[in-house]
Amino acid sequence: MNAPPHRAGVVLVRHGRTAGNAAGAIMGHRDLPLDEVGERQAAGLAVALAARAGRAERARGAGWSAGLGGVGGGPIDAVHSSPLRRARQTAAAVAAACGVPVIIDAELVELDFGRAATDASGGARPKLEVKTRHRYEPLPGGESLHDVWRRLEVLHHRLRPQIDAGRLVVLVGHYRANQLLEGLLRGRDFDAAVDAATYRPANGAAHLVTLDPPATTELWTPPVG
Repeated sequence: MNAPPHRAGVVLVRHGRTAGNAAGAIMGHRDLPLDEVGERQAAGLAVALAARAGRAERARGAGWSAGLGGVGGGPIDAVHSSPLRRARQTAAAVAAACGVPVIIDAELVELDFGRAATDASGGARPKLEVKTRHRYEPLPGGESLHDVWRRLEVLHHRLRPQIDAGRLVVLVGHYRANQLLEGLLRGRDFDAAVDAATYRPANGAAHLVTLDPPATTELWTPPVG
């Protein structure tokens, strides 16, 4: 019997929770570690992805969707991570469970909010109109969304041959950068990717993005708390 055809796809993961997320801070490039909840989220996600890699003993109770059937045609081949600590910690848990190394990709780092970033103590949160005022104009001391898009295009170009060959790749990143990357993977142009409201990942969540046909499917979201 012939093997089913590969369907190109990527698993997009948002890092687990940090104290900054809990406080509603705007972190950007601030390098905070996971908090206790975030560590549990990363551990749960690792169990779920280990199930996809065929490690059933680690998968009991994971709540993992069966929606990955056929994508990649085999186990997870690589875990790529933003260089920020919260992403690296999340990626390390997943990679250890799936038996693959973590590859650090600077392009996956979050939007740099510059002087608008706030610390983990919370406090007053500035009102940012990122999608309108900072689509092309950088935030003071930081980046624009288009700056992030251009670096993600570099990553996409580098990884696309592996994805098209059927290798299942996990990309661990951040809210804003992942939103743009989801649009890029689905073939949207920059403005359409910015305007799309179909992908709003919770901390520690995993989504499967298939390329043909383009679609985004929620695979696992950690329980609250």
